[in-house]
Amino acid sequence: MPSLARKIAQLSAVVALAGACRAQAPPDQEDLPVQLLLGTAPAAARGVPTVVLLRPQEVTGRSMRRDTLVMDQFGMAFSPGLLVLERGQTVRFQNSEDVVHNVQVRWLDRDSTLFNAGTAQGSPFHFTFEETGSYDVYCDIHPGMTAMLLVHDAAMVVTAARDGSFRLEDIPPGSYSVEVWSADPRLRGRRSVVVGVGRTELDLRDR
Repeated sequence: MPSLARKIAQLSAVVALAGACRAQAPPDQEDLPVQLLLGTAPAAARGVPTVVLLRPQEVTGRSMRRDTLVMDQFGMAFSPGLLVLERGQTVRFQNSEDVVHNVQVRWLDRDSTLFNAGTAQGSPFHFTFEETGSYDVYCDIHPGMTAMLLVHDAAMVVTAARDGSFRLEDIPPGSYSVEVWSADPRLRGRRSVVVGVGRTELDLRDR
């Protein structure tokens, strides 16, 4: 049988080891600093929500997304009504209903038609967007069917709620250019912001 002194020594060693483990444990997530940018942009215009784009002031290399996005024609409407994509991404325009449609895309920045393609059911049309800017999407057969595309080269992007509120998390601290895109060109704008550790708030309704 071990002596009382040996038992006390063993117990003390266990307590010391447990204390060391607690000291080396990672902090709770609530204790970590958060880079959070939130604020208010102009509300949705023409039924299209506002988009907030963030670009670092210092140019940094980044990999471009190459996955294919989808804009569908269903229920006599384009879905989604606003598609935000990176420069170099491909969009699959498809028709999921037994109604004849087509897709006409106009590049608003140059007031020119980019393409006009038929989209019979089961015959999608693919197009890769290599130029940033705003694009209108129409179905010539059904004039009420419209949508918009926004092609960008920003580092971070968020689509605001219909009332203009937005939230971006995990932003590396630094200086950024913030661009506001709206379906109403009069509401678009750009400004600079410094994001630090913690919470940064912006009101982008005042240009």
